[in-house]
Amino acid sequence: MIKKEYTASVKLLSAMHINGGTDAFGKRKCMVMDNKAYIPASLFKGMVRENFSKLWQLAYGSDDKKCIGRDNAERACDCMVCKMFGKSGFQRSRIYFDHLETEQEILISTYTGISVSRHSRTNVEGSLVFTEVVERNERKQSASDKETPLVLVATLQFTIL
Repeated sequence: MIKKEYTASVKLLSAMHINGGTDAFGKRKCMVMDNKAYIPASLFKGMVRENFSKLWQLAYGSDDKKCIGRDNAERACDCMVCKMFGKSGFQRSRIYFDHLETEQEILISTYTGISVSRHSRTNVEGSLVFTEVVERNERKQSASDKETPLVLVATLQFTIL
């Protein structure tokens, strides 16, 4: 068994909102843990899995005949994506992700928008939406400080059997 460990980092180019539920007043809260911004490992792993799947299909063609679906737990799947990332049931992942976290001081802002009906795809009369976002730059300590992009870092572990 071979274990490899890599560090991944993400630099925010715009404000970030990953839904962490709503408060008592209906404001959409962003994912924050101990006043630090983070991207959950499951979300990051899902994005990597989806991109890996697309790249694999481009390079080697579709694995659809081999893949029985990642949510089908009746038996192990023989496609490369499920072998690497695992699937429901008894086929575990060979890749492990940590949360993408930052040690920088964050600045949380509230953005205001209009509510849109999912069914009619039009705005809902008299309904505003308030959403918390983590700004792309870390909190400045003084007015003379330069703006520094917020960077989130995680450790990725690959196990090759």
